[in-house]
Amino acid sequence: MVQNVVIVGAGPAGITIALQLAPKLDPSKHQLILISERPFFSHIIAGLRANVTTDGQLEDRAFLPLDKFFRPGRPGKFVQGRVERADGEHVYLENGESIPYAALIITTGSNWRGMLNFPHTKEELHKSLDTWREKFKTAKSVLIIGGGAVGLELAGEVLEYYPKTEVTLVHGQKLLLNPAYPDSFRKRLGDQFTKAGVKVLLDQTVLDVTADLTADLTGPVKTSKGEELNADVIIQAVGPTPNTTVVATLDPSVITPDSRVKVLPTLQVPLASGKRNVFVAGDIVDIQEQHSSIRAAAHAPIVVANVLSVLNGKDAAKKYKSGPEIIMLTRGKTGGLGYAGFLCGLTFPSWLVGTLKGKDLLTNLTHKTLGY
Repeated sequence: MVQNVVIVGAGPAGITIALQLAPKLDPSKHQLILISERPFFSHIIAGLRANVTTDGQLEDRAFLPLDKFFRPGRPGKFVQGRVERADGEHVYLENGESIPYAALIITTGSNWRGMLNFPHTKEELHKSLDTWREKFKTAKSVLIIGGGAVGLELAGEVLEYYPKTEVTLVHGQKLLLNPAYPDSFRKRLGDQFTKAGVKVLLDQTVLDVTADLTADLTGPVKTSKGEELNADVIIQAVGPTPNTTVVATLDPSVITPDSRVKVLPTLQVPLASGKRNVFVAGDIVDIQEQHSSIRAAAHAPIVVANVLSVLNGKDAAKKYKSGPEIIMLTRGKTGGLGYAGFLCGLTFPSWLVGTLKGKDLLTNLTHKTLGY
């Protein structure tokens, strides 16, 4: 009987694992099933630009249907649906369907707030994008809460297409990003965005941030330093929440206080039942590293090798070791700054980041991966 290998989540981690695992499975023994609530892949960074402008028809490249992902040479099955829960043998979908598995890989990523919480249907997505484009087009001022990569890149997109708009960014640390990157890089990044026209307010937080993923903030809002801020458009770009709901239904004991999933070095979940056929990757793993698509891609070969071992009745042996931090942070189509923690730390200049990433935000690579 053919057994199922189930991947829940079609973000960067799930897609990369499926891409690497599909050609290595014997179709006479195992079927790969990829489950996603959305019928399309969401390219979040390209999605930021698509929320701001129609330039380059990026909407068609940032949200690609998954119907062509599996094809000859890459066998598998795509199932659109929401997984409500899992147990030691099945995953259960919202529509009542249950799917048995021999190995389960959970890559459910993170939940973002407001504008970044993309709808689950193309119709609603188009409406949302049109709404936000009109907001940015008519806005004289934009306030972005959060000076991480997403907040900074959004600020860059707004200034790229609406250079007369007043953009303010509030960040809770003394420098942009976080201490995973050297202070010299963080300061240089702040100088670049300030010079470009962003008003950067550091070492203070906005007290009105809401946990409601669908809510849009309206001003005025107050900061932890007592400053009152207002803007025509207010965006919450503070850190997302790991989406560990499915794992919690399987075994709540493996969920950490900050809602990530405990993992073994093999990226197996240490279930209380003793079973070792459940794996996680991407944003939800409890590993001290920056949670990004780069890291998700690095998790993939570990998961693939160990899933194959488990399916063949062997112990998982390949262990994940986090590497140096890497970031390529764009500022519109031509600017930005990059860093790689190799050697003594390498900084990539603005022109190089613009050339490598800024022009199309790597959507060409995604296009090819998804069969378009």
